[in-house]
Amino acid sequence: MNTRRFNRPRAAGAVLVLLALLTAAGCAGAPGKPPGKPKVEAPETCEEYLALPAKTAAKFFAKEPAVQVYSSSGAKSMSLADYYFEVCGTADGAETLSNLQYADANDPDCASFEGLDPATQQAWLAAMYEDQSFSLDREVTSEEIVRACTVFGAGNIVGASNLIKSFGDDYVTWETESKLGYREIVALSAHTLLSGEAIQHPKKDEFIAGAGCGFDPTKDAAIPLGASVKNVTPGQPQPLRLRFALVAAQSGSLTTTAYLEANHSSGASCSESAGGIISGAAIGTKYDEPSEAGEAHYPNYFVIVKDYFSPRYPGGAVDELAAYSLHAQASYNEADPVTLLEPAELSLAIAAP
Repeated sequence: MNTRRFNRPRAAGAVLVLLALLTAAGCAGAPGKPPGKPKVEAPETCEEYLALPAKTAAKFFAKEPAVQVYSSSGAKSMSLADYYFEVCGTADGAETLSNLQYADANDPDCASFEGLDPATQQAWLAAMYEDQSFSLDREVTSEEIVRACTVFGAGNIVGASNLIKSFGDDYVTWETESKLGYREIVALSAHTLLSGEAIQHPKKDEFIAGAGCGFDPTKDAAIPLGASVKNVTPGQPQPLRLRFALVAAQSGSLTTTAYLEANHSSGASCSESAGGIISGAAIGTKYDEPSEAGEAHYPNYFVIVKDYFSPRYPGGAVDELAAYSLHAQASYNEADPVTLLEPAELSLAIAAP
């Protein structure tokens, strides 16, 4: 038994010596084996990208999908590697590659589009409809896009197309100019009349019909309104505001009454009932923070139609909708009153279901 106890330390010592030798050999490296190449990190900025050999830089993005590039010469598809090489030649070296990809290649802007000739505009639109990443819902003309950029304050073609869909074909626009020369352009649209419980505004889910005017789902109906107000004063920021009125022709003979309803951050509000004069049922929105030239806001409203359903019209007083119309009105600002207001009118007959 003593021998067995004596042999164990000797065996352990031999293992330790062997491990030490192997470790030393590993540190020295196997004879004839070259050292490994340093790992090249993926470039994140233009400076890092251009510092790499072209083949090395291209490998990092070889599996990425091609991008559609929009320029004054038209639209073309490029590999992401080629695109980075092209735009980094003129971009700041510290510019990140991801910013270049999403800001330039995939976001054709209104300002560039408006300056193109008609054939190139159509080439841009044709390429965008082929590119599934844009998910454009319907084909629009270049004239519609330019108008949406101009009137609705869209910054890019995707936004313009979405606003065209949101406003639909039936909308009215008007311009205002104040005593000091500040100018705005306003657009107003009416959607199809809705009825039932808890009607949500199609462009603002938290805006429920009746929040300011009350709503009886067994009797009443609501017409969603969409609006935009854009600063068109060159180089001058200004707080934006808009106002419009609801007028009822031959109001004394109607079975319905109608009100304008807004839902601002300060709470819901309701106008007076619509009568035969423009100054009656009016509502508006004002923004305290100045907006830069070209910027826009998109407030939402309802027309609440009381007694739309009645024993006389159990299916709804559809024909009476034609008696109501929306009219442009000057927003109130005592310090700088509106001195120029284009007349504009939108009949609510278009809201008939």
